[in-house]
Amino acid sequence: MPKILAIDDKRDNLVTLSALLANLMPGCTVLTAQSGPEGIGKAKTELPDVILLDIRMPDMDGFETCQRLMADATTKHIPVIMITAIKTDSRSRVKGLEIGANAFLSKPIDEVELISQLKVALRIKEAEDALRGERESLKQAVQERTADLTQEIAERKQAEEVVSQAKDDWENTFDAVTDMITVHDAEFNILRANLAARKMLGLQALEGRPFAKCFQCYHRTENMLPECPGRQSLTTGLPAAVDMFEPSLNKHVEIRAMPRFGRDGRVVGVIHIVRDITEHRKMEEQLRQSQKMEGIGQLTGGIAHDFNNILATIMGYGEMALIKMAAHDPQRSNIEHMLEATDKAAHLTKDLLLFSRRQIAVKKPVDLDMIIRNVQKILQRVIGEDIEFKVLFHVEAVPILADRNHIEQVIMNLATNARDAMPKGGTFTITLERIELDDEFVTAHGYGKPGAYALISVTDTGTGMDEEIRQRIFEPFFTTKEVGKGTGLGLSVVYGIIKQHDGYINVYSEPGMGTTFKVYLPLIEAAASLEETAGDRVYPAGDGETILLAEDDAALRALSLLVLKQFGYQVITAVNGEDAVNKFREHADSIRLLLLDLIMPKQNGKEAYDEIVKIKPGIKIIFLSGYTPEVIRQKVSIEKGATLLSKPVSAKDLLTAVREALNKE
Repeated sequence: MPKILAIDDKRDNLVTLSALLANLMPGCTVLTAQSGPEGIGKAKTELPDVILLDIRMPDMDGFETCQRLMADATTKHIPVIMITAIKTDSRSRVKGLEIGANAFLSKPIDEVELISQLKVALRIKEAEDALRGERESLKQAVQERTADLTQEIAERKQAEEVVSQAKDDWENTFDAVTDMITVHDAEFNILRANLAARKMLGLQALEGRPFAKCFQCYHRTENMLPECPGRQSLTTGLPAAVDMFEPSLNKHVEIRAMPRFGRDGRVVGVIHIVRDITEHRKMEEQLRQSQKMEGIGQLTGGIAHDFNNILATIMGYGEMALIKMAAHDPQRSNIEHMLEATDKAAHLTKDLLLFSRRQIAVKKPVDLDMIIRNVQKILQRVIGEDIEFKVLFHVEAVPILADRNHIEQVIMNLATNARDAMPKGGTFTITLERIELDDEFVTAHGYGKPGAYALISVTDTGTGMDEEIRQRIFEPFFTTKEVGKGTGLGLSVVYGIIKQHDGYINVYSEPGMGTTFKVYLPLIEAAASLEETAGDRVYPAGDGETILLAEDDAALRALSLLVLKQFGYQVITAVNGEDAVNKFREHADSIRLLLLDLIMPKQNGKEAYDEIVKIKPGIKIIFLSGYTPEVIRQKVSIEKGATLLSKPVSAKDLLTAVREALNKE
């Protein structure tokens, strides 16, 4: 039932109106208020369906009350029927309608007109409520839809950001791969290329257009190569690969191709992955060179023992023959040439061992001037007749502490390098001088220690080298020669030898201006103790001392026996270590020195010595061996300080070592 609010300042009028409404509309609720403010308050709290408002009221009349009701959002939708006492007051009616009143009633109130106006007002209220409900529903629907659209937009934006991020991640990953990656269609056009491929191939991105044919970009050709893995992959639908040297890139590359499939399962293109394997190939080549060196070392080490024994026999008997010859014997020159050749053969074996890293350096005081003079003839043959060879010697001895064979190898390697730099001839010059390195030199050059040095300058007038090659010239396996004509080891060996001798080496070169290597080696003061030349042979003699000689090689045993007896020693011989121990037990009191071959059958020299020293502690010992130091270390372990003579041993060296051992306290 409807709820009606009646506002009138006259209580009698409110009572009459309430009774009338109760009679006309049984069950309705009638609320009353005797002023405008009171009516406004009840309208806000009770929310009546219709308001009956008297116009004539003190303080706040009906017009102001209606105007305030219409201005309030809570009450502006409630229909207002204004009540006036003058029927013909048209001005009041117009004013009331303007401020929001729905209808007017005149006093005295006609029942029929009251019911009619109330019904109209209630229908208006009902219609407005329905419309307002629809509006609220529509508003809510719009709000909900707006919220849904906002969510959809946010989700779509988020999805787009995820897709964009994924695309960026893919692009970054694609470009981060250091291998060249290109995507091709079935006609071998490059559709996409990563950063490595774009840089290496010089590709320029063109929006919506392929770069070019893959063979044009990779191989700089107008036709596909027969071994192309992309064509094979496109035909078979299977991955394919090939390793090759690519001249246009100047690199060894591995090319892998993988098919691309469309939605229908057919091959629509290929993906190319090209990897630079140049360094890998270099490492493989270095490994082959190392294996080759190891093979040479094993071969040399294997033959060194027997070869050294043979050389020792030739050298020993030659020396003995030379000792017995008269100074003017016509055969003396022949024997001397034979011994010189034998000495060169012994050095050749040591050089092979050095090349294979199986020979250790034995440093002695030597005259650098004499070393260069001794190799001068060999150098002339090495560099060839079409190259002018000049040597500028120092006027006095240039003493250094060095392994003569190693220094000779340095000079030979530098000469060989110079020869290769002058294929059409030129001039090769070696200069030897003494210099003093001071603090100013060290500061200017960034290397060296102040002091006296021997300076070897090796100069050629060849092709020279640029700065990039000069910086790498001493690197192991680095070579500018074509495949098969250089190992890249010569100058690295030179560098290693100079460093082992506490020296320095530098190179000065420009393209077309030749090359100069400067080698600095520390000078020593002990010039008087330089290595003796072949003509200065001194043979220390014995004083009847007894020596136990154990040697499994019969020829070498007989030679050693002859040399020792010839120079005043008593000798007891043994054929192996076991025999040596037995012979020592028989003659322990008389034997002063053990001369034992280190590697022998049944019992080696070290094992024999270990048993003998238990019998006679402090017995003096000299070991001999024709094996390389590396092989010796693998087979036996000799105590530090023990004398070890490497075969071939000359008669002079053998007698000197024996005399020195016997003279030790």
